[in-house]
Amino acid sequence: MTDLPRAERYAYLAAQQALWLLLVWLAALGHTLWPAAIAGAAVLAFLWRLPTARRRVAVLIAVGLACGIAVDGSLANLGLVRYAGEMLAPGVPPLWILALWALFAAALVAAPGLTNPWIAGLAIGAPGGALAYAAARAIGAIALELSALWVVAAFYALAVPILVLTANRLLERQR
Repeated sequence: MTDLPRAERYAYLAAQQALWLLLVWLAALGHTLWPAAIAGAAVLAFLWRLPTARRRVAVLIAVGLACGIAVDGSLANLGLVRYAGEMLAPGVPPLWILALWALFAAALVAAPGLTNPWIAGLAIGAPGGALAYAAARAIGAIALELSALWVVAAFYALAVPILVLTANRLLERQR
């Protein structure tokens, strides 16, 4: 149930990847607030294009933010990851991290082929999460030991199915 043409979906997914790189790169340079606002504006612009699904997509983004707080807050509380910028509160990662989770959740609207949440978690979440953290480490936006990537992969293998299941239910996808 996505009202977007295929070309527009691909354009959003490409823009989401570009925004990921921009947010992580600017966080590494010490800019952690205004880039998150840019990402937020991009998500709002995307929502504007979905007049029949705005509320459902907003709920999906809220679930994504909750997953971000759970995953990244836990990684920080365990001492496995240090992020550029300050934590918003104990257990709440910096705004730029939450913006990444909002972008990721919104991207699930543009990627309707993910119908099995557990396969998505294992095939996309675990390796994708670990690779994203490794890239953010290489760019300098986060500090973590490479051995912590196994924990990141496990957390993402659990968080991604929650997001895919939520997207499938909210956006009325069929198995």
